[in-house]
Amino acid sequence: MKKFYLNNIIDIKEVRQGESVSEEVLGRLDNALNAWFVPEAKPFMVRLWVDSKVAKYFKRKKISPNQHLDENKDGSLDITLHITSYMEIAPLVLKWIPSVVVLEPQELKDFIKKRVREYLGVLES
Repeated sequence: MKKFYLNNIIDIKEVRQGESVSEEVLGRLDNALNAWFVPEAKPFMVRLWVDSKVAKYFKRKKISPNQHLDENKDGSLDITLHITSYMEIAPLVLKWIPSVVVLEPQELKDFIKKRVREYLGVLES
């Protein structure tokens, strides 16, 4: 399955041949968060912590159709969801710093830390 940026498509020709897509891939597509979704990849679990100050926004609008949300006594949230690529969730985490924190997996935490360090390096130069 390929992704295309529609504004870059100039000449379209109709071809009367279908491409077969498995039911499994179609099912996975239903859980895609954005264009960073990788249909061939096995989904993996992500746990996020959301500060109580912004929890209302995450209660109003789901991040993912497959998410599970637990509200803590202090009003903060623990959100569990499945993704296929770090980039499916990284933009959201970076947008909400410091109010959203990756709890697991460690590799995603490291990915976010690297992005933040790179940005700080740009600011300091």
